[in-house]
This record gives sequence, structure tokens and C-alpha cells, in this order.
Amino acid sequence: MTQWAATGTAAEPEVPTEAVVVTAWRHTDGRWPGRARHLARTVEGCERLWPQWPDWQERVERATEVLPEEIDTGDWFPRLEARSDGIVVLVRPAPPRRPTTRLWTAPGADARRHPAVKGPDLHQLSGLRDRARGAGADDAVLCTPTGTVLEAAHGTLVWWSGERLASPSVAGRLASVTEQRLRELAARRGVQWVVEELAPTDLAGREVWLVSALHGITQVTSWRDGATELVLAPTARAQGWHDALASMP
Repeated sequence: MTQWAATGTAAEPEVPTEAVVVTAWRHTDGRWPGRARHLARTVEGCERLWPQWPDWQERVERATEVLPEEIDTGDWFPRLEARSDGIVVLVRPAPPRRPTTRLWTAPGADARRHPAVKGPDLHQLSGLRDRARGAGADDAVLCTPTGTVLEAAHGTLVWWSGERLASPSVAGRLASVTEQRLRELAARRGVQWVVEELAPTDLAGREVWLVSALHGITQVTSWRDGATELVLAPTARAQGWHDALASMP
């Protein structure tokens, strides 16, 4: 079963509490950046949760083969929700892009059950983001048991290490479509990408970005890590890289 449901609002939809695999993307004037990667990640997540059904590739492709005409123009933020009994795609207007981000480190261990699949832990991640907002931030940062950065509740952390771009290991976190596209852009520009396992305090003085399908590349302007307010480097690069990324397929 496939169902298109128009919400008619940019407000965040109700967070599902049952098993679900999700992908969402910014859809502007009919363009879906990273479409193949979004669908491949969705199929992989469905196969992990429901391996007894072998036809997820066909199901997901069929669900998104024909998109509603209303999103051929304008700025939208559709969300595909796959469950064991069918697929629903919510069509909603995109909220305004946020060019900067304030972060808050979530205390305690990462309690997600399926960190490599987007969807099953959304309720927990939304709760962490709500706590971050209560602390005056936009998103919450999750860390490994040893205290190194994993990712944010609703985005991926990327930073500059000299003239190289860096991110944490993909182990234990979601494979970000936006990060994959950014890696491709970096390769085109001759910028090396490295993996670094760093604690939040190690990123003080660095230029840090939070990247996501909704907001693209955003500059991290503040970061509350426990009682410490990290001082981050200002940037003149984020907007230019964001514009270049937005023009890629």
C-alpha cells in the first residue's frame, strides 16, 4: 500500500512510536537532491527491520515513482514512512532554512536501538531535541561511551581540520545522505576528507558545521557541553559550500 497524505503545514508531523523507517528531503521546484541515496538507505533500513519481506527495493521505488504534481513548484519537505504493512509519504511545506545552529551535548549514553536506521529511534531523538531547545539550542549532540562525538539528533557534524574536512567514523551512526553529497563536492574541489574521533571540547576553536537534508550546511555558532560553552571559529565558507551543494543533483 502507498498513500500520499498532504499535511498543508510546515509544522513537524507527529513522531511515530511504532517501528518505522523514515527518509525526508527538501524538494525545491521539483528537484530531489540525493534521491538515489535516500531511497537506497530506506531500502537498507527496511531490510534490516523486516528481512522476512524481500521486495523492499520494488516497494520503495514504486512508492516514489510518481510524485504529486503540487510539489513540482515551491519549497517542500516530504517524508516517506515505511512500515511492515505499507508506505506513506507525507507532503508538507518546507520550513524556512536555518543558516546557523546552536548545539547542546546530551548527557548520558546513547540509548538508541537502531542508530544506523533512520526511524525506529525518532521518538527518542525528538525528545533530545526538545531538551536542547529548552537549553536554548537547536539540536542535541550524541556521543560515544568514550565521549567522542557521534552525530546530532537531526543532523551530521562536519568540521574543518586545517584545510581538510573531517567527520566521525560512520560506525554507530546514521549514513547521512547530505554528508555523502558533501564528500562528493569536496572531492570535486580537491579537499581531502578525514575521519577524526574527537570529544566536543576538542572542537573548540574549530570551524564546525551541522549538515542535514532540510537545512543543508549550517554554521555551528554556539555549543553548550555540560557547564562549558565552546568557543568555535567563525566561518566565511559555510554559505558558499551550501550554495554549491544545493546546485548538485
